[in-house]
Amino acid sequence: RLALNYATDRQQLVELAYLNSTHPVVVPFSSYISNWVEGDLKAAIDSYDRGTPSADKVSEYMTAAGYAKNASGLWEKDGATAKFTIRTPNWLAPIGPVLTEQYTQAGFDVTENPDRTNAFGTELTAGTFDAMVFVFCGSNFDPYDTLSKFHSKLYAPVGTNATDGMASWRYKNTAIDEPLDILESMIPSRDDPAYVEQVINATKIYLEDMPTILLAEELHVIPGNYTY
Repeated sequence: RLALNYATDRQQLVELAYLNSTHPVVVPFSSYISNWVEGDLKAAIDSYDRGTPSADKVSEYMTAAGYAKNASGLWEKDGATAKFTIRTPNWLAPIGPVLTEQYTQAGFDVTENPDRTNAFGTELTAGTFDAMVFVFCGSNFDPYDTLSKFHSKLYAPVGTNATDGMASWRYKNTAIDEPLDILESMIPSRDDPAYVEQVINATKIYLEDMPTILLAEELHVIPGNYTY
């Protein structure tokens, strides 16, 4: 996941897929709560530099995982390439071709398989996909409700239906449970250093593991008529 993260050029994705009509994001915090992402939390996010594409870091992480480039320029390990398929629901279709090309250029054996039959819901619930482009409907008030989707209690093995449709990544790291459990028992407040500290702790674990690769803000154009 870290190698794929650094193979992802979010700015190029925004430019090519959405003609600069949205903006890149690295952490799963909606712009609704952008006033939280400042000070120490912003410094913690920036310290990981997960939003800057880097061929060197792709190589670093893939090499550490035991892969090497083969004669075709693809990452290979034990005779098998780093092969996977990207699924893209119809309304997110512009993303698929750009990601596929970026990952191909980075040495991954990747193909796009657009979903035109709305099968993605079943696949998400059961976990029967390699990679899925999807939306993250997080909190519009504070970071906790978003981060809570990474609690290990929401884990389900592949093939078993996920209990939370917004936690379909089947992430399990009990280290993140502690700050999330503390946050659950507190009143959200940017002015409470103890609360912000736990938000930072949970966010750091997210950035360490990158259980999801955030791409861009999902914006909606809503026309209005002001005649009446």
